[in-house]
Amino acid sequence: MRKIPFFIPVFISLLFAFSCSNKYKNLDTDYSDADYEDSFLTDYFGESSFGVENPKANTIRYEDYQATRTVYTDLINTKLELKPDWSKSYLYGKATITAKPHFYPSDSLILDAKGMTINSVAIGGKLLTYTYKNDFLKITLDKTYTRNESYTIVIDYVAKPNERVTEGGSAITSDKGLYFINPENEENGYMPQIWTQGETESNSVWFPTIDSPNSKTAQEVYLTVDKKYKTLSNGKLMSSTENSDGTRTDYWKQEKAHSTYLFMIAIGEFAVTQDFYTKKDGTKIPVDYYVEPEWNDQAKAIFGKTPKMIEFFSNLLGVDYQWDKYHQIVVREYVSGAMENTGAVVFGDFVYKTDRELADKTDESVIAHELFHHWFGDLVTAESWSNLPLNESFANYSQYLWDEHEYGKDVAQYNMEDEVESYFNAGGFHNLIWFDYKHRDDLFDAHSYNKGGAILHQLRAYLGDDAFFAGLNLYLTSHAYKTVEYNDLRIAFEAICGEDLNWYFNEWFLGEGHPDMSITFNYNYEKTKVNLTFAQHKTWQTFVIPMVVKYIDDAGEHIQKFKITDTTQTFSLDLKGKLKTIIIDPDKTLLGYYIFTSTPEFWLNQFNASDNYLSKKEAINGYLTTVTDKKLVKDFVTKALKDPFYGTQIAVLDELNYLAYSKELSDYVDIQIIENIAKNGTQFEVRKSALGLVMGSSIPDVQKIQLLDDITAKEQSYAVLASILEHYLELAPDQAPTIIEEFSKKHASSDINFQVALYYIQNRIPNKIDFFKNLYENGTNREKWDALIYYGYYSFSSNLTDLKNYVNVVDEVYTSTGRYKTHLTSIMVDVTQELQRQEKSLENQIKTDKTNRQEKQELLNQIKDVRMAYDAFLKKYDINIEE
Repeated sequence: MRKIPFFIPVFISLLFAFSCSNKYKNLDTDYSDADYEDSFLTDYFGESSFGVENPKANTIRYEDYQATRTVYTDLINTKLELKPDWSKSYLYGKATITAKPHFYPSDSLILDAKGMTINSVAIGGKLLTYTYKNDFLKITLDKTYTRNESYTIVIDYVAKPNERVTEGGSAITSDKGLYFINPENEENGYMPQIWTQGETESNSVWFPTIDSPNSKTAQEVYLTVDKKYKTLSNGKLMSSTENSDGTRTDYWKQEKAHSTYLFMIAIGEFAVTQDFYTKKDGTKIPVDYYVEPEWNDQAKAIFGKTPKMIEFFSNLLGVDYQWDKYHQIVVREYVSGAMENTGAVVFGDFVYKTDRELADKTDESVIAHELFHHWFGDLVTAESWSNLPLNESFANYSQYLWDEHEYGKDVAQYNMEDEVESYFNAGGFHNLIWFDYKHRDDLFDAHSYNKGGAILHQLRAYLGDDAFFAGLNLYLTSHAYKTVEYNDLRIAFEAICGEDLNWYFNEWFLGEGHPDMSITFNYNYEKTKVNLTFAQHKTWQTFVIPMVVKYIDDAGEHIQKFKITDTTQTFSLDLKGKLKTIIIDPDKTLLGYYIFTSTPEFWLNQFNASDNYLSKKEAINGYLTTVTDKKLVKDFVTKALKDPFYGTQIAVLDELNYLAYSKELSDYVDIQIIENIAKNGTQFEVRKSALGLVMGSSIPDVQKIQLLDDITAKEQSYAVLASILEHYLELAPDQAPTIIEEFSKKHASSDINFQVALYYIQNRIPNKIDFFKNLYENGTNREKWDALIYYGYYSFSSNLTDLKNYVNVVDEVYTSTGRYKTHLTSIMVDVTQELQRQEKSLENQIKTDKTNRQEKQELLNQIKDVRMAYDAFLKKYDINIEE
């Protein structure tokens, strides 16, 4: 699963200041509605007991520990015969499930089945007794089975996803499981379609199963649809049979077992672009791209590097791609970013991009992420949600691996830097392997993804590439088609490198936080040693840190490695001649804050000696924050801006922003150099950054407008053009309507639309509510939620009618989204409080001032009417306005 981060501009925040038992149970217990689930499971499974391996286990209460679901039944094969009813949003199904007791004899089978109608359950044509309540289907088998005996049951059912009460989290915004999108073809913009989303435990909405990550099964899916539709599911398309009633039945078969949350189906009038990956033995693996017909010509531009990625990851891991195919499909109104369903990956419509949009930003990182899951997550699967980082950390790290391979180390570091910052900024620090989470959706956060990827990178640096990837190979081959916990990964690495790695896993997998360290040095030029002192600020724990230091003296470069084990520790480095610089963690692989107090000369020499972006960026920051001589700064900036990597240039431009905040930019750099980067920089972010720097300088407005004109004439990046629009509107506000109209026609894009929206909000431009409605209604799914936030703040500054209408819009979507619920709640509370304030103010005015009382009373009545609508919303969703 790839969660897609969202970005609400800063201005928004500024607008408002069990032990196993060999006894099997009968089904005669009378369960009450309130405690049905707990007593049902306790009666069937027995009491739970376990040992907690977390070193902080004594801080976890027994009742809070999220244990791996006990396995009582092994699923062997699941055959589903499915037919959708578009008009009702129903899925008629027959599930034929082959299973056996895991170890102890059993006369019962318990399945997850959410919000269904169960018509019958049979075995060998004989109807079975069952109890169905609170989303659990408990079946009395025809006899007691042992672990050496399998049985096959047949369940006739109807899935009714729209009749369930659903929930959502921040990464996966709905647990509906089965989605009928525009089923009656009543909405303009995109075609009717059906798709599923199983993670975490939502596939049991559309077929009865054991909906747990440690439950694996082979799979067969028969999908009967109108002949005009394409279908997709896991495994091979074995046959496609036309029926006499104008329908067609497609038969998909997944022979290799995979977890039940990875099952999927999709139906719609998709266009399919065929591609393939050729394995070393010459076997061709189908790699198809399912998109809406109007995007068919763009499918290879979006997904075309997939075969190359499959080859790269197969070679890197020494484990070839193990599945029958690798198809990718784009759907509408998707409830997350993307999902790694085995061999049939689903993407939200954010990946639909034109060539111009792809020139700014591709989605290769997301494509790589979902692909890597087919080793880490699909082939070898975390046995519980507490162990989710065994899936997501690797998928996150695949983005670095692909960038490093395809574009080089600098690009990989530049992109990973954002990932790490997202972890630092997320807060709410907790153990990576999180045994006492409140809800499993909470695990899809910046720890499981961002921090997890970073600590794998850190471990790779410590072990070395050969040992790291040999460890991954052993891990994958030893546990293929099985489920694992974090210790299995540790043991695989230990088997390769020969070292006990509990210290590392205890710190980074079972511990929380990261090092926060100050580093100083003491050096006497007449002596032959330099002393380095490392002092940890003990926020969480004293970390064991595998430190690498590079230092340069008259004899050249030296590398020193050691482990920091104490809160404060000093190490001595031998010198030969003059010390020229010290570089802490030269490859920048350590996660944490490492603040080194150095000298301008050392920072300058570090910049010259560094071979990677992050080390150069550290040197740029160090030098420009310690040197005050303007000529030295100007010489350094001129040199650093010639670095061929755009990230290094951006780092310099960012520092110039600070330097020139209250002083003249030309004191520190030749402005023509910055203008040239704004015009000709190799990447859109560096052009945008340079442009912003020039626009903030004191050069005449006429010169700024000429620069904007020159860039606009040839610029293709929508992101840069949106920035240009912003600057035009600042420089020529009296021409705003004409400028906006011209840009909207020539450069129509979401970047331009959101820049216009920002302008309307900041300047309280009246009568633009239709613009915000269209922005919300016509955006892609990810854009919709951003647009909804903008829509709310515009309504707040507009009129009472718009404000009252907005509460109805939010009410329609509020329960279907988790990602933006906090922002929407904030808007609704802010509006309510402002309405209350205005209401009290008017009431006081009416009491104390007799002039215009009728008009004031009419306005008061209108405000009360709107305020009551917002009060009703807050009450409906149990939102406390005081919080």
